Amino acid sequence: PNEIRLKKDQPVIFEFPSTDVDHGFNVPDLKLQADVLPGKITRVRFTAQKAGKFEMHCDNFCGLNHEEMGGTVIVE
Repeated sequence: PNEIRLKKDQPVIFEFPSTDVDHGFNVPDLKLQADVLPGKITRVRFTAQKAGKFEMHCDNFCGLNHEEMGGTVIVE
């Protein structure tokens, strides 16, 4: 998604599927990173400790539209 909204101090579990190639989920300012491998579901438990808007992106070069794989995590 282009935008993910979270509540501060509320635990969440992200589930990332990939059906094609290796991808990555990275939110540097929240120190959140996961490798997303094809044919598997990558699960990441996370609790945001600070509010704000944070850029997210794919950090594994995955092909033609790689540069467009990004968005914002909003912690309220």
